[in-house]
Amino acid sequence: MQYFEKFVQFLLKRLWLIILFFLLVPVFVNSFMKPFWTWSPLKPEGDVNSWINFWGNYTGGVLGALIGGIVAYYIAKTQIAAQLKSDQEKYTFDRKMNIFKTIMENRSFFIGNQVPNYDLVKALNQIEIEFAENQNVVNAWKSLHLTLSPANFPDSTQDILNSFNLKKNEQFVNILFEMALSLDLKMKRESIINSVYLPDSYTRSVTEQLLLKQKVESLLDGKTSLSVEIKKVRENS
Repeated sequence: MQYFEKFVQFLLKRLWLIILFFLLVPVFVNSFMKPFWTWSPLKPEGDVNSWINFWGNYTGGVLGALIGGIVAYYIAKTQIAAQLKSDQEKYTFDRKMNIFKTIMENRSFFIGNQVPNYDLVKALNQIEIEFAENQNVVNAWKSLHLTLSPANFPDSTQDILNSFNLKKNEQFVNILFEMALSLDLKMKRESIINSVYLPDSYTRSVTEQLLLKQKVESLLDGKTSLSVEIKKVRENS
């Protein structure tokens, strides 16, 4: 399409030469209808009516072809541009939807005060890029990011910790709510937080895996030791 567009621009810049060429073609054709030494522009072959009919048909055909080609080109160009725009919008929407779905699928980790997995952390960090044009979504993410910064992390007292968890969960739900609005999804704040499914067995399994991982890392780092008891087995005589 790019090369064809350059070709059309090339023809438009030399349109007067093209028109002159098509006007001179009939003159040269007429000159070959009789010996060149007897030809005179004042005495062309054929009568006046024949030439009038010829020029009418000829110019109509040439101009029709030129105008038709130019119109067809610009129609094709407009359709291709519209298709490219549509594809780009769909691509952008799909990327946003994937981030939204990832956060929704893993929101139980955050709302349940569990350690977030890699997919959730990655999706949260992509919000400011993929939703850059939506200031409400970006501001909601910045508010949560500020709350989660180490400087704002609460002390270990239970009352303060409960208040902190409530605040961060509200900000987290607000992110999902603003993202849903930007994606034209009809969702309520209550349904985002109340429809979370997090079985106790799954929570225990994740916690146990985390504790096991911490103990192994501590052992490998030399912070803890592994006690070994050797027992002597009596041989039966």
